[in-house]
Amino acid sequence: MNDLVRDAEAIKLRATEAEELRARLQACKRWVTSLVNDLLRRSSSRNVAVSKLTPAEVEKRLAEADDLKLAAVEITQARKLLEEAEEWRLEAVHLLDSQPQTPITPHTLERLRSLARRSQELSVQLPQVEACEARLASVNSWLERSGAALAGTCATQRLVRLLAEGKAAAIELPQMQRLAEQVREQQWLEQAREALHKPATLGVLESLAKQADDAEQGTVSPAFKDTAHELRAKLLKARAWADRLA
Repeated sequence: MNDLVRDAEAIKLRATEAEELRARLQACKRWVTSLVNDLLRRSSSRNVAVSKLTPAEVEKRLAEADDLKLAAVEITQARKLLEEAEEWRLEAVHLLDSQPQTPITPHTLERLRSLARRSQELSVQLPQVEACEARLASVNSWLERSGAALAGTCATQRLVRLLAEGKAAAIELPQMQRLAEQVREQQWLEQAREALHKPATLGVLESLAKQADDAEQGTVSPAFKDTAHELRAKLLKARAWADRLA
């Protein structure tokens, strides 16, 4: 088409067909420029917000190219970007829209992070991107708060709330197990300290000692070990007293 228009201009030909070709050529150039600016050109900085076309808008542009009978490499590039976006969308839907909610395991967390990273490379606008970012932000917030709670001294109620929040969000990460263990330990410590400093039945002391034996099969804090030692000492005295009574 370029050659035909150029040759017509070279010989100064006035013809309806030449004018139609010239108009069509200009329309094709505008189409390519528009597509490059709106879809194919990547921002030089990822921190710069770029308005993106929706898949439907890209399909509309491609239909315009068909009407123009345009053959251009940009059409192939646009279709490839649409295919990449559809692959991303399907993976996001599978991960984010499943019922019941897909559990956040170490594997799915890595998939979620990968989706979030790849979403920055998408050249089209997809509603699942916002959902992906929101889900990842929610999990990261929980991880940050859980890590702080486990690393320091934290009230049992706060640990219980974090545990409940994690269950509601279908989080199945190692931190959930650690929170559950910490809750059990702190609840035991509260009960054991009460049994040490207030009157307690022999049955209560034996039950707490049995729980301590079970817990110490795993990892417990120094405070737990010290309290368990004191509790067993009181239990021995209580048993000795009961034997004397018999």
